[in-house]
Amino acid sequence: MSHDLLDALALCNALAAADPTAGQASTATVSTASYTCMQCGVVPATGIKLRYCGRCKMTKYCSRECAQANWPKHKLMCDIKRVYRDEALATHEAQGGRKKNLNQRSRDELEWFKEVPGLTSETELLAWKHRSKNHLMHIATSKSDIDGSAIQIQMIPRSQWESHFYDNMRKALCEVFDDSSFRLDTQYVCAFAINRESQKDAFSNVIGMTPIDQLSVVLGIAIVEALSAAKRATDLADAFVWFDNTLQSHSASVSIRALLNVRALVLNGSPTPEGSIPAPTRAMNNGVALMIMHTCMQLEFSIRLTGLRGAAHLNR
Repeated sequence: MSHDLLDALALCNALAAADPTAGQASTATVSTASYTCMQCGVVPATGIKLRYCGRCKMTKYCSRECAQANWPKHKLMCDIKRVYRDEALATHEAQGGRKKNLNQRSRDELEWFKEVPGLTSETELLAWKHRSKNHLMHIATSKSDIDGSAIQIQMIPRSQWESHFYDNMRKALCEVFDDSSFRLDTQYVCAFAINRESQKDAFSNVIGMTPIDQLSVVLGIAIVEALSAAKRATDLADAFVWFDNTLQSHSASVSIRALLNVRALVLNGSPTPEGSIPAPTRAMNNGVALMIMHTCMQLEFSIRLTGLRGAAHLNR
């Protein structure tokens, strides 16, 4: 996978040069909060409700202006969401549920997927591995799953969903993948499902489906590889830019920087000037790599120590 990640870094750098916003957190990612505007990401003030799209009745906006601005992207998924909502509503009501409670249940279930540690990062890496093949990623779990241990991820190639899905779903997915604005190298489509006893097939209980930008985690892995391979100031600078672009709040980025500055003080005996990047050392690079992998992306990883016998200077 190393070769793939080097390709990812080259692609991300090229996209960043063409579009300064490439690789930044997107309002259409899995990590988007369930109660924010899909376009601007604003959380509504207390007592103010978000407005649902009039077609799919699932995507939320804070204003008509945001809905109109987001339409070029949302139109790719609007019909799919509408079909899914109609089917989910029929199943929900058949089970004795109330119509007005359906959206709340869907929000709660999507929020549950969002909170599973590392799931977002793992799905993005899988999507990168299978990029350019028009895969639909199906993420499902059982109703009794508490901690995410029962989650199963299935990559469904276009050849399968084109020949086996019913007409409405197939046509809607074709519109998404064939649209000129959909970038196969940087986006994928993800469906989240809760399996229930009454389901007709694997896709009858999908609670949400969305196109997702997949640059952030791939770029983070590439930066970790660079930090592990050498001690270059440019790699640390890339890591700090990644923190700023990826973390959902400015305060989180500031906290990460503060922790790393404390680590630099312990290692080097002097504080890092404000706005500067710590001097690259093996210990500093390892600490930054750990922050990216564990703290930010919540991924498990292996560490192999080599060449340390009788050479304490290699720790620096």
